[in-house]
Amino acid sequence: MVASDQLLFISSPRGFSAPTQLLYADDVLIFCKGTIRNLRRVVHAFKVYGSISGQLVNWSKSSIFLGSSVSPARISSLQFLVGIQIGRLPFYYLGVPLFPGKPRKSVLMPIADKILSKFAKWKGKSFSLAGRATLIRSVITGFFVHSFMVYKWLISLIQMVTKKIRNFLWTGSCEETKLVRVSWNRCCRPYALGGLGLKDLALLNASLLRKLTWKFITSNNFGFTFLHERYIRQLQKPHGGYITSSI
Repeated sequence: MVASDQLLFISSPRGFSAPTQLLYADDVLIFCKGTIRNLRRVVHAFKVYGSISGQLVNWSKSSIFLGSSVSPARISSLQFLVGIQIGRLPFYYLGVPLFPGKPRKSVLMPIADKILSKFAKWKGKSFSLAGRATLIRSVITGFFVHSFMVYKWLISLIQMVTKKIRNFLWTGSCEETKLVRVSWNRCCRPYALGGLGLKDLALLNASLLRKLTWKFITSNNFGFTFLHERYIRQLQKPHGGYITSSI
């Protein structure tokens, strides 16, 4: 279908091919123009493949995601004619929220609430200080890292979460405060430097985003290359803000 130009694909930078599909784990993502003809051909191709191989697509778990410029009337007609549910943003994929635009508190707050609820379920006062520090490290590693690798969190949200974590460390409760003479920066130092080996959330977020930036610059991976050509090459100098996307 790709070789014979039976599908209309999304636009791409001049001299560069846009992605037509992505495969990750058990998921398949197809990128094409949102026309009825296109979508019907994609569905037909999967049905033919299923009839031959015996590997059938679970259509109840499949979704179509359309651009923001598509009218509600067209969305309804596409859903009716193709028979696949229309996906809506935001939604979660592998624990990371996918949403249009730059990160907002309303989108990231559910992640913070989920993390803080973990602390609320634990009877922190029954643990020693070292035990609570171990719990904090496990939660940060298990819940923050994935979203920190993708999004720049709001400083106000990071400060709020840090305050709750700090309260849990010293009192065993996220809501109780205690006057202490040890700065949080010192707690975030490595053991060898007299700290507790905790992570400064703002620094962790910044370092993981810099790792992603380095991949944009150096990686030959198709996804990074496409995004670099589509959004970054047009910039004449380093840019620290957000870039508008037509997707």
